[in-house]
Amino acid sequence: MIMESFLSFEFIMEGIILIGVGLFGIVGNILCISWFASKTAEKSFHQLMLTLAIFDLMYIIFSVILFGIPSLFARIYSYEEFNHLVSHILPFAQISLTGSIYLTLAISVERYITVCHPFFKLYHSWSSLVYIIPIVIFAVLYNIPKFFEQRVQALTSTVELGEDKFNITVISVEPTQLRSDPNYIKFYMIVLNVLVNGIIPLSLLVILNITVYRKKGELFL
Repeated sequence: MIMESFLSFEFIMEGIILIGVGLFGIVGNILCISWFASKTAEKSFHQLMLTLAIFDLMYIIFSVILFGIPSLFARIYSYEEFNHLVSHILPFAQISLTGSIYLTLAISVERYITVCHPFFKLYHSWSSLVYIIPIVIFAVLYNIPKFFEQRVQALTSTVELGEDKFNITVISVEPTQLRSDPNYIKFYMIVLNVLVNGIIPLSLLVILNITVYRKKGELFL
């Protein structure tokens, strides 16, 4: 009974709702990409927003494939092609997430400089590539270990039915030795992820936005 309730909850939340919200997000980000692409010649802000929308779109698509579709069609894991797809998509999903987080931070930095240091902004007309290139490089380099966390494994077992024997092969995505290492889990997956994808960008976002809010308040006084 409990298992049926869990499966039903997973089917509804990670299947129907996640895919529904994901489709809404995909359409929304495609519209944003189209709109910001027509504005990229105007400001670096639009170029940053365009890049952010691309990273967000990638992350939503990968999340739907990784979590939404399997929740609706559990048997999809029996297909070898899907297992190989999952093992390759997961690292790119993490790259998209890291890129999205730091592009959001870059937009806050750009707004902070514009509002709080307008003369610096005036005399230092930076290209958006100053933000985008380092973030893309960092997102890829930081998540390189993710490419070595999983492997597709084929397990063959023999089943006897009377006098007949049948070989059954099960394809699954299994953790590698790296993914099972306690130090890797502790320092990279927990400590570093909390700092890099959580505490550091969130703290900077709070500080930058509070500073911008106060500066705007002073301008209107």
